[in-house]
Amino acid sequence: MLLVLWLLNIARVRQAEQQAFARAMPGFAARIAQTPRTAGQPRLLDWAWKETGAAIGAQIFETIVYDESDEIGRPPAALSAGWRARASVRLKDIAERIGHRNRNDEVDVRRIDDHFYLVTETIQ
Repeated sequence: MLLVLWLLNIARVRQAEQQAFARAMPGFAARIAQTPRTAGQPRLLDWAWKETGAAIGAQIFETIVYDESDEIGRPPAALSAGWRARASVRLKDIAERIGHRNRNDEVDVRRIDDHFYLVTETIQ
């Protein structure tokens, strides 16, 4: 019974996240349309999404990332030098954590829509 309640809660949370993303999508689309490609490179944009945590315990940062190349979804060893260069400017903290994970910190990248990813950083 507890497992069923837990699964239902997860489903409700995911549904709420999807609804929030859908409401924010017009703003995302407008910013993407206004952002030119630099030297023909794929666009890489980010939006702060959520931040939780306290002075004691883990801090959790969620960022929505639009990556036209979809490289952010690859394993760290498969990221191209071009992506790393773009990310070092645009997604500095995220890019550093993806490439050099501290054993206590965690970075999770989950695809949520076409070229959109939810990056969850858990900092211990």
